[in-house]
Amino acid sequence: MKKTILLLTILLLISCFSSCTTVKKDVNLSQDRADVKTIEIYHSESAYYEGDIHTFLDENEPIVILEPAQHSRFLDTLCTLSFEEEAVFFPIPMDGGYDYEGYIVVVIYSDGGYDIIAEYGLYSYAVGSDGQGRHKYDHSDYCGETPWAEFIEEYIEK
Repeated sequence: MKKTILLLTILLLISCFSSCTTVKKDVNLSQDRADVKTIEIYHSESAYYEGDIHTFLDENEPIVILEPAQHSRFLDTLCTLSFEEEAVFFPIPMDGGYDYEGYIVVVIYSDGGYDIIAEYGLYSYAVGSDGQGRHKYDHSDYCGETPWAEFIEEYIEK
């Protein structure tokens, strides 16, 4: 009986310690590049999270609006940046979430939808066919070799 309980405890601990993995991925825009209306860069001292990120555009002003001639090059680079997400296979309580602060890139589409790309979270808003807004959150963190601020500042200084 004791061996059985010990074996079950060991198996439970093994499954808990191996219940997550890190998945690397690139940025995927929520719409086609042809639908991009503007690309804006913000700097926010306030931290937003999934409960209030939808108010971000109303509460902040961009520090840079990229010229249309820059869109293609910027999106080429942006879509190759590496992000990583921790995937959990076994339901365990976790702290954390989405933190949108610091330099934030907003890609706005002609239909009113937009993507928010920050160092510690991704967010998309789209207008559905029924007219209702659809929200998508992604807690992927930037993990590229070039620091996030350095990548953004290249476009701010121009």
